[in-house]
Amino acid sequence: MAGESADLAPAGGTPGVRVRIFLAALIALAGGGALAFSFWHAATPDLAEICALARRGEFDRAEALLSDRLRDDPGDPKAHLLMAQFSMDRPDPRPEAALEHLGRLRPKTREEEALLRFSEGKARYQLKEYGAAEALWYRALELDPRVPEAGWALLDLLDFEGRNDEAHELGMRLFEHEPHPRDRVRLLLEMVRMEVEHIDNGSRVQTFEPAWKADPSNLRLGMAVGFALLRSGEADRGLEVLKGLLDRNPDSPQARETWLAALMDAHRPEQLKAEVARLPGALREDPRFARFLGAVADGDRDWPTAIRMYRRALEFRPYDGATLYRLRLAARASGDAEELRRADDRLRDFKDAESRLADARKEAMDEPTLGVTPRPALYHKLASLRERVGRLDEARAWHRLVLRDAPGDPTSLAALERLK
Repeated sequence: MAGESADLAPAGGTPGVRVRIFLAALIALAGGGALAFSFWHAATPDLAEICALARRGEFDRAEALLSDRLRDDPGDPKAHLLMAQFSMDRPDPRPEAALEHLGRLRPKTREEEALLRFSEGKARYQLKEYGAAEALWYRALELDPRVPEAGWALLDLLDFEGRNDEAHELGMRLFEHEPHPRDRVRLLLEMVRMEVEHIDNGSRVQTFEPAWKADPSNLRLGMAVGFALLRSGEADRGLEVLKGLLDRNPDSPQARETWLAALMDAHRPEQLKAEVARLPGALREDPRFARFLGAVADGDRDWPTAIRMYRRALEFRPYDGATLYRLRLAARASGDAEELRRADDRLRDFKDAESRLADARKEAMDEPTLGVTPRPALYHKLASLRERVGRLDEARAWHRLVLRDAPGDPTSLAALERLK
């Protein structure tokens, strides 16, 4: 975004969501666009001083000065906007007060409304209203795909809830819309981070279970809670949550897929087989469910069917290391030496690339001119690693970054042709 940014991340903010706000954009939201930005720099140094107090953590003093302004002019949009921001950024956040101030604003453009919806979503997040926060952030991106920080906040929320595929799809959409070279690279590296750094499932349960119990209609939050329980050592309780979700949402493919995945994770082969037998015909043809058909065939020692189903699942999700491992086991059990060799080679290459991702990401993050200075060798390395772990769209994106700086690069040109 144009203009300098001021980092107002709260010292005691809610974990998992970035809250850096670009003050120039917020002042534009308060009314006046470029005119307001000019006014901000030239005619009202007192506002700059107030924001400097907030950056130093002196929120009480900053809010007192803004309150004085609002007594003189109760409709001052800039003061309401900053009061809302400070209410959320202080060590003891006051999201209800923030929403009251945000409710006084009347955006005139889609861009202004997008920034407002983002700020409302941040307040809802602090109130632990995660479904409302998600909806507001998606709305902000719908209004303006480049709204500052909304995409990052949503990425963090999806990652924290364990919604990996949705987080990845969002990250790629943000990459396509992001105009700044450094942030484009940061987005690709964030998707690597989500795979190499794992959030503790106990933290997920502690954070989301109370919110889901307060709003049991939130299907995705319930699925996050159920799987987190399962993977934090409370398998029976996790399965109970996920079965209840499916019973209340019998037509939801997401609820059914999550339930079957939980049965696989919990090593309940007989129950999995019974549930797969009841799959509607359309879902049996859906590639999302191929891994479950493969697991049932595994249990029946029907190795050709298991191999075929696992291959189909990997065509849909080539980054699924667990299914790749199951394919290798089925190939070994089948006695087909050539099938086993192919599966072994693929799994070995996957694991080798996976083991190198953290170091490659660190190398990129340590680059002081990340995204600005051409680094074709580094981008080639990251593209190769992402391709080898099945993230083909990310590999293409890294090669496109190479070609932005070196349009005739033969390695990236050949890779894009191969990865069509």
